Amino acid sequence: MLARKKSFTSAIVGALVALSIIALVLSLVRVEDVTLPPTVKYGMVFDAGSSHTSLFVYEWDSDKENNTGVVSQTLSCDVQGQGISSYANNPPEAGNSLRECLDKALQVVPAEKQRDVPAYLGATAGMRLLRYCCGIGGDSSDRAANSHCQDSMCPVLCILPREQNSSATEQVLAEVAKTMQEYPVAFKGARILTGEEEGAYGWITINYLLDSFTKYSPKAHTWLRPEAANIFGALDLGGASTQITFMPEGSVLSQNEASELTLYGYSYKIYTHSYLCYGQNEMLKRLAKELIVESSSSTRVQHPCYPKGYTETVSLSSFRASPCTGGSDPRLALGDSTVTLEGRGNASACLAALRKLFNFSACGQSQHCSFDGVYQPPVRGQFVAFSAFYYNFKFLNLTEGQPLAVVREAIEGLCTRSWEDLSSSYPKENPKRLPKYCANANYILTLLLDAYKFNETSWNNIIFQMKAGSADVGWTLGYMLNLTNMVPAEAPASLKGHRPSLWAAAITFIILTLILGLAALLLLLWLEDPLRSNLGLLGNRCDLIPSVVGWVLRRQNVGGGMGSKAKAIAGLLAATCVCSVIALILSVVNVKDVFLPPSTKGDPVSPVPPQYGLVFDAGSTHTSLYIYQWPADKENGTGIVSQVEACSVSGPGISSYADDPAGAGASLKPCLDKAMKIIPAEQQRETPTYLGATAGMRLLREENSTKAEQVFAEVSKAIGEYPVDFRGARILTGSEEGSFGWITVNYLLQTLVKVQLGERAGRGSGENVPEKWEHPQDTEVLGALDLGGASTQITFQPGVPVEDRNTSVFFRLYGTNYSLYSHSYLCYGQSQALKMLLAALHQASSSAQISHPCYPQGYQENLTVAELYDSPCVRAPSSASPGLVLRVTGTGDPAACGTAVQRLFNFSCGAQWPCGFNGVYQPPVRGQFLAFAGFYYTFHFLNLTHQQSLSEVNTTVLSFCRRSWTEGGFLSISFIPCCTVSPMAPQLVQSFPQDLKYLHTYCSVAIYILTLLLDGYKFNEHTWSNIHFSRQAANTDIGWTLGFMLNFTNMIPAEALLHVKGHQPGLWAGAVSFLVLAIVAGLVAVFLQCFWKTK
Repeated sequence: MLARKKSFTSAIVGALVALSIIALVLSLVRVEDVTLPPTVKYGMVFDAGSSHTSLFVYEWDSDKENNTGVVSQTLSCDVQGQGISSYANNPPEAGNSLRECLDKALQVVPAEKQRDVPAYLGATAGMRLLRYCCGIGGDSSDRAANSHCQDSMCPVLCILPREQNSSATEQVLAEVAKTMQEYPVAFKGARILTGEEEGAYGWITINYLLDSFTKYSPKAHTWLRPEAANIFGALDLGGASTQITFMPEGSVLSQNEASELTLYGYSYKIYTHSYLCYGQNEMLKRLAKELIVESSSSTRVQHPCYPKGYTETVSLSSFRASPCTGGSDPRLALGDSTVTLEGRGNASACLAALRKLFNFSACGQSQHCSFDGVYQPPVRGQFVAFSAFYYNFKFLNLTEGQPLAVVREAIEGLCTRSWEDLSSSYPKENPKRLPKYCANANYILTLLLDAYKFNETSWNNIIFQMKAGSADVGWTLGYMLNLTNMVPAEAPASLKGHRPSLWAAAITFIILTLILGLAALLLLLWLEDPLRSNLGLLGNRCDLIPSVVGWVLRRQNVGGGMGSKAKAIAGLLAATCVCSVIALILSVVNVKDVFLPPSTKGDPVSPVPPQYGLVFDAGSTHTSLYIYQWPADKENGTGIVSQVEACSVSGPGISSYADDPAGAGASLKPCLDKAMKIIPAEQQRETPTYLGATAGMRLLREENSTKAEQVFAEVSKAIGEYPVDFRGARILTGSEEGSFGWITVNYLLQTLVKVQLGERAGRGSGENVPEKWEHPQDTEVLGALDLGGASTQITFQPGVPVEDRNTSVFFRLYGTNYSLYSHSYLCYGQSQALKMLLAALHQASSSAQISHPCYPQGYQENLTVAELYDSPCVRAPSSASPGLVLRVTGTGDPAACGTAVQRLFNFSCGAQWPCGFNGVYQPPVRGQFLAFAGFYYTFHFLNLTHQQSLSEVNTTVLSFCRRSWTEGGFLSISFIPCCTVSPMAPQLVQSFPQDLKYLHTYCSVAIYILTLLLDGYKFNEHTWSNIHFSRQAANTDIGWTLGFMLNFTNMIPAEALLHVKGHQPGLWAGAVSFLVLAIVAGLVAVFLQCFWKTK
């Protein structure tokens, strides 16, 4: 019987070893190295400007890129109240003003990361002026203001005299520092930036946002330095100072203006200088003071830069409120008397007065000098002018790269307008800013041309904009980018990825190993001890467990009779149990759920490459090929699609090849060849490829269906020769074209789906969750307005059920249903509408001479009857001879043009339901709309894409339509948002020599657009402001193809994310090691049990 029990023990030990081996195998198979995404780091920067303070929260990945973080803005918050320099007499309030924004920042940054967030406050020109006043030294830009800053004004900014209140600036900074230190962030200090730092950081921001330093490559899935990167200069105009920063041709000779920066592994040597007291607000104060002191103490002073009819009363004491207009000038009367400034509206006198604010003679004969004797190398390359540069020129609609001559004309035209005219034309404009635009604009011209030495040629290199890459331009982002050079990069975290089922099985077998090991150990001790007789036989007692427990306790007091063999085996079994316990603990601690892209070829770490799709947009005038990609896992059934490449097909649209169908197919091949170089060869045969034709082919089908089929056959044949999954070439309905454009607009503007970073998506869960795309809450979708060459489309989500099923469209995108109204009007595209208009004018004329009220006066063109009536949209009269030559002469009569355009529409709707025109049902327009394609291009030419009011748009269009082609006339300049009648307006040919091909059509198209939107689509003066004219959304061109591909991905099966258990490599290795030790101990125990013979 005893032998049988010993055999049973041997079997248990053998099973123990087998279970350990199985657990080891399960712990080793299908385990791969998994690199986790880098964690997100955060940083805060307060921009304490002269007039207000803002907080910006930034984030970047911990691994960084060539030692510099790829930084993005997470939050911006405007602090209530004025800039902190205004709290010189009450420093604690400067700190308290920051609290609201700090509270908002802590809601954005995860709690566990807040204490590691570097937080800074940087003060600019306002605090530099306060510091100069109160005697705390100053940098080179402070000293540059020496001729304007006077001691006598110090009691105004600082309650006590300079010698008694030299710490006013320090007290303000101390209070803001005290407040920030009360929050759980890593406060790094509050300090005053030098003017040169402000300029350099603004330069960094611009070039970062414009991808001059680094750019993400979707193909390489990494950040790369662009080849032949274009480095931009920066022009900043603030309230108290102005900065210029750029990379000069050679080295910077003056070390005071030289800076060297290292970003993304490259060094940049730049010139930068800041001029204190030359900001916009301080300039206006200095100008007013100079005009007053030159007026022989008159109480009424003429101001050449203010509009006629405008008056402003100022106190002489107000000029002592800034170091830039200190009161020690003996020409300035003492006391608190007032002076009334009366506007003259004289642009030339304004320029002359502004030039006196600069000291150009201090440069002497030096060619490398700007003004006030400051060194500056010649300007080089392109510049981005932002802040007040942009805001003033935006008001004048001069931010679209207009030539210098047009800019000067526009500014002069503005300055001649009366205050009554301006205030009535711009009722929404701040009445304190409106009279200053003439002075500001002329100051900008003087600063850029006379001071910074731009000229007629280099003027074209200045780009006026406030945003770059959809982010506001300022010094804070550049500051944070430079700061990340000092933040150590973190190596990517690596885990051992284990399939959950295998991991669970391994844990189970480790537990079984532990149970068997304990059972074998207890059994061995029992068999080898004399006290076992007190327990009886194993199978004869029902209370075995209590008896065994009692036996173990009694063994503590009774000597055992175990032999050496039994002791050795017992020790090995105990070691096996201990190793199993340790392995079990190491296998379950710090294990994370990790989600990976779908695996390929059994490798859970290698993600499936993105899927690709090709779409040809065969429009009426040209064809383009778009290459898209999306991840295999998709989101709520719809792919997150991005554009990889776009290729314009040479030649006209495919409908132009009606008489040469083979040419249509051949025209597509160069773009297809380009696509094959982009898409990996192993994925090409799985790449769905489509060709969608729009209004051009719809018209050809109406005119000659046989020729349309032949064209489609040839393009299908050409595409079929390539190794792609060709899904067909077909004509899109007008409704499809409109609704796919609507999808594109809302996808790019993130109203359908919005990304949430992985770490935030899994915040607080302890899991590594991938990027999460969410449906935005409380976000209204936008309507889409498309104007093509042959048709126009309107698509939007109405607030009422769509009554006409023919105009109803339904989509399911990202798990949400959308019911839309959409309609397309064939023949009402831009080109066909102009053709219908000309045909109507011809049929109303009794001769071959056609007077065209929409063409500019002095313009003429000839065309034949056959050329005019070559479209199904226009029917030729039976009496017309195809070869007859018609002469069209422009008359430039916008009123008659509007009447002629109105006749193209049938606006009678009847009583059945609301309609647009031609009896087509349309519910009332609702919400915001994006107008693109032809809508945008025409209004962009007229500089009307900046949300101008309807009255401004009407006035500008009428003014443009009155301009002559090659002769002078009583016309006005379309760029000026004022529309004063001027007999000196230049001819169109002279003003726009680069646009001659379509120049004569802009008046007719603009009036057609106004008629279509107002009378056709039923927008009005109130809803007009809801229309946004844009060519792009999120830096991507808008069209139907992206929407088509997004909708198409609903039909492609999604691949689920792969779920693995992530082990810390050290813990995983320890668990495996202890499993190996358990196996070794078990094997030795088996060996001893079987081969160690005892007496």
